Amino acid sequence: MIDWSMKFQVIQPMKSFSRPLCIEKESHNDTDYYRHGPGEQGDTYCYIQYTLSGRGVYNDRSGTYSLSPGKMILGDVTYSDYEYYYPEDATEPWVFFWFGFLGESVNSAVAELISRYGPVYELPQDKGIIPALLKYKTYNGLTYELTPFDGMTLVTDVLTAIAASCWSQHPEDSRSVLVRKARQIIAENLDKPIRIGELASQVSISREHLSRAFKEHIGMTLQDYILRQKMSLACKLLKETNLSTKEVSARLGYDRPGQFTRSFKKLLHVTPSQFRNMRTNVIL
Repeated sequence: MIDWSMKFQVIQPMKSFSRPLCIEKESHNDTDYYRHGPGEQGDTYCYIQYTLSGRGVYNDRSGTYSLSPGKMILGDVTYSDYEYYYPEDATEPWVFFWFGFLGESVNSAVAELISRYGPVYELPQDKGIIPALLKYKTYNGLTYELTPFDGMTLVTDVLTAIAASCWSQHPEDSRSVLVRKARQIIAENLDKPIRIGELASQVSISREHLSRAFKEHIGMTLQDYILRQKMSLACKLLKETNLSTKEVSARLGYDRPGQFTRSFKKLLHVTPSQFRNMRTNVIL
């Protein structure tokens, strides 16, 4: 049963801006209530479904989840391998609301969140984005008009709240700890040659394991990260001190100034001397 519903209308929508579609609050106490993916032909939106009271069940290839109050599904109606329903052993109505949204960047963001953290999340009912969405009950049966910016902001606020909850609900994993330790060691040793094998030994894992973890968490290879950190410090020294190129090279642990110059030019496409004479700075 639909308790209330409203729609959003974005005035002069912009294709690249995500936008909200609707909010609908429902209650069900019949075991005949059953939904599965994919949605109706042509539907391409994403959604959240938040349990207010009672209990439902969600199932997909990652597992089966009990949807008690505060639990929320994050989904994409184009997915085909999910289902949710009112369970046979439930003793009270399952009351929830859902919020639909779409946009060019939304599907990839939702897919990445689900891939990393799963389809079910937990958000407080009394603060944050959930009560903000429930306030739209005022527009039951009506269409609420938004600017493209306000529409995108609402969708972004929802995804931001979900992402923020992940950090508190999913403690830092072992790989994240290793990467953080490696970055700290790198930052403290930019004045020395940094060898990946020695760095891996300091954090007590193999070179291959550290390299994979670093690429996964930082988005670049370990060697590229070390180079960028060294060249970032080089830029600072070239702009803020009178040290010669040779002296800057030595400060960064290079045995040969020529090697430093080649590394600098490879990343910034100018020599250290040319960079020093430029009026602009570079952020690496």
